[in-house]
Amino acid sequence: MDPQPPPRRQRWIELGIVAVFLALFALFVISHSRSASPTHDETWHLAAGYSYWLWNDYRMSPDHPPFLRKLAALPLLWMNVWPSPADLARNNPSTCLRLLVSAWQQGLVRPEGCWGVNQLMFYSVRDETLHRFGVNSPFAIPTTAHVERSEYFNDTDRIVFWARIPVLLLGLLLALLVYAWARESYGFAGGALALAFCCFDPNIIAHSSLVTADIGTTVFMFGAVYCFWRTCRQLTWLNVLLTGLCVGLAIISKSSAVLLLPIFAALAVVRIASNEPWPAPAMPWRPPVKPWSRTAALAGIGLLVALVAYFAMWTAYGFRYSAAYDPVAAAKLDELVPATSHVPHEPGHFPIEYGVRKTAAIRHLTSHHTAEELKAGFTPEQFDEAMRTAPLGLTGRLVLFAQRHRLLPEAFLYGFAQIPQAAYRTSFLRGEYSRNGFRSYFGWTFLLKTPLVTLAGIVVALALVLRRREAWPRWAFLLLPVTIFFAVCVVSRLNIGHRHLLPIYPFLFVLCGSLAVPWAQWKPATRRWTAICAFATIAINSLVVFAPPWRPAVVYPHYLAYFNELAGGPRNGHKHLVDSNLDWGQDLKGVKRWLDKNGVTEPINLCYFGVSDARYYQVPHLNLPGTFDTAPSVPFEQARVPGYVVISATHLQGAYFSEEGRAAWRKFLGNARLVHTIGYSIFIYRLDRAP
Repeated sequence: MDPQPPPRRQRWIELGIVAVFLALFALFVISHSRSASPTHDETWHLAAGYSYWLWNDYRMSPDHPPFLRKLAALPLLWMNVWPSPADLARNNPSTCLRLLVSAWQQGLVRPEGCWGVNQLMFYSVRDETLHRFGVNSPFAIPTTAHVERSEYFNDTDRIVFWARIPVLLLGLLLALLVYAWARESYGFAGGALALAFCCFDPNIIAHSSLVTADIGTTVFMFGAVYCFWRTCRQLTWLNVLLTGLCVGLAIISKSSAVLLLPIFAALAVVRIASNEPWPAPAMPWRPPVKPWSRTAALAGIGLLVALVAYFAMWTAYGFRYSAAYDPVAAAKLDELVPATSHVPHEPGHFPIEYGVRKTAAIRHLTSHHTAEELKAGFTPEQFDEAMRTAPLGLTGRLVLFAQRHRLLPEAFLYGFAQIPQAAYRTSFLRGEYSRNGFRSYFGWTFLLKTPLVTLAGIVVALALVLRRREAWPRWAFLLLPVTIFFAVCVVSRLNIGHRHLLPIYPFLFVLCGSLAVPWAQWKPATRRWTAICAFATIAINSLVVFAPPWRPAVVYPHYLAYFNELAGGPRNGHKHLVDSNLDWGQDLKGVKRWLDKNGVTEPINLCYFGVSDARYYQVPHLNLPGTFDTAPSVPFEQARVPGYVVISATHLQGAYFSEEGRAAWRKFLGNARLVHTIGYSIFIYRLDRAP
């Protein structure tokens, strides 16, 4: 017999082990947060969230619900952030403040075209700096100029770091929920194993350190299913209310959380068909036994969960239908900003019907034209005809019905109506490009971005599931959400990031925790050594990639760029996937460190995939074609040759370039030699002679 420690001591041991895993996870996340410059969407999420706090106005970027943005922007309220309410109230505002307010007004009227707001908020400079360069906009400052950090209004690195802390807390909550479910199902060993898979997963670490909606949505969707699982095991008011709360938080985090509806419907069918007992302590009725009584109970649960989630939705938008705090003032702003005169809408409100019809027109035109016709584009007459005649579909009709009767907040409805339009973007997969996406995209991302030890654990756990068919209702709560969510991702045309698969991982981690059940039947000495080896393998495999085995790639702290051995490690990740899978603009700080280390003082040729301002990091540069920047690009003929060419992996593959643009870049780099790679996502070439 293996002697067991006293119960109290055992609880302290368990708490200590869990605390160690959570501390390591927090350490990894903070290391990534400190090393990563603001990624592509972060400053935009923060600018929108800050505007929600300042003005209680939800017109800025309604493509996402406001909860996670407000949560991330919460630390900004206690920091010395520009512009503060006092700055906005001054009679003699700075030049950049006038530009920012003007951009904000444009953004409130045209939510889809206001990306300059985030640049102005985080990279505006003082009037003295503008006068020094003789310009009237921070974007007009020469890219080759040297601007001190003190000349900027905001300490952007500090602001973004503290805004990432709430996301870290959500990541810790996710790890605790994974542990709780696995612990409840498979004992402490199963909980610790699932927790290890979660805390050492590079994808979870990376996105727990970025201000996006991905981890928050993952936490609350997983929490909703976990609480529903608990409800289906023991029917209590607390379990039902927690389920409703998690569903509500998921929906006000990201609109894709509506997938909980088919997931819960499928799981309800499983519970009705299952003959397992369903205790209902402290309930005024007997436990549901018959299928009809279980159906009635689940219908009541669904109604209560929907009511709690509905209340959470209205709470997130301040119990107000209008996205604008003052619709009358918003209508006057419509008149001052003639940007939507061609779009029919009620002044001061979003053009929801126009958005629904535009989505239907895009879907109709895309499904009725060949790839060559899509590449050529549509004439205005074709688009207008599609706007009039394209069927709206069930979702579009429901959105318009909810708008007419004001059943949901206006900003949520408009954002939900815009979702399908974002799906039509160019995708890159293993050397191929597509406007309509790849059916195999998420299969490849899952295969190449998941640590091999996790893949092995999933395969073995699934094999055990197939052997234990009598326990299928229990496994359904883990496997059905994964199946449904993955299937929706596969048919989606939006193929830009493995991060969209994150919600399936917590279920798979819990599934891997089931490996502790057969392990518990082994001899004590065997269990001890296999446990040590298992945890060491999980840790090492997630932090070091042996590709090739004799030259392993260290992942720390570049977790966003993780690729497993099947992909050839992070060094070869850019050959398979780009964008947020590898390169989201996170390594601009690393460019500065490399330049300083190698004594490079002359301006570099830059093609950067990101929104961070290289001038803020004192990186003198010339923007080459393709760079996303508020400063203009120069043609290849004006590049500094000889000199260094610094290009992001996404642009190196030309993921969002035309075929002509990709050919031009291949020609330009024809004589260049690679000298270094920054964080696996930015490539530095030396070009000694012009092509």
